[in-house]
Amino acid sequence: PYQWWKVVGPPHLSLRDRGITFATATEEGVCIRFRQAVPALLPFDQVCHPAVTVTVDETDDLVRLVEQLAG
Repeated sequence: PYQWWKVVGPPHLSLRDRGITFATATEEGVCIRFRQAVPALLPFDQVCHPAVTVTVDETDDLVRLVEQLAG
């Protein structure tokens, strides 16, 4: 579970690992790590993020889809 202040409002940047969180629910989420960090919050690729955490209704389905796409 996530703390409510970590899911309310705009995307959140983790200062610890530069990961980004797009969340709307506190129950559960999925952390997706990228092979190569990607830009997300700031323009001009200033900060690249090694991972994204998202909250979705069907976390198991998202995990299966990402695993299939990752090969």
